[in-house]
Amino acid sequence: MVQMPGCMFPVPPQVTRVRWNASGEAEFVDASGAVVSEIRIQRDAHGRVTDIVQSTLGTVTTWLRHVYLDDQQRIETALTAHGVEVLSKTRTYNEHGDVMWEEDTMLDGTTRVFQRTYRYNDRGDWVECVVSADGDGSPTTIIRREIEYR
Repeated sequence: MVQMPGCMFPVPPQVTRVRWNASGEAEFVDASGAVVSEIRIQRDAHGRVTDIVQSTLGTVTTWLRHVYLDDQQRIETALTAHGVEVLSKTRTYNEHGDVMWEEDTMLDGTTRVFQRTYRYNDRGDWVECVVSADGDGSPTTIIRREIEYR
């Protein structure tokens, strides 16, 4: 597997080497030097990643697409594998730009909803994030962070 922004991509079995370019794109090369798969990244006018597309032997196999609001917050992400959407995410943000609500819909139609509440310090940085899943309000994760300013 190869880690790219927001997703892990499979490496074809015949690959002996991976070449990376300065944009973070990859070419998967077999023993003869032929490119058997590649990952290409598309960006919008603001430089934000909008699409990460993996092709194997000329056929798109995996596609990760991000949709943004004008203020640069990513509100939707969809992962498609072999023409089938396997995961979609929808997000909303609070006035600090932190994710408040996220809904994940899986291939089988199941949906998970995550809500986050934050506690902020006097500088406006969050120091505690409480995550609850599936709307029952019970915390599933509590993240605390200590920020040291210099």
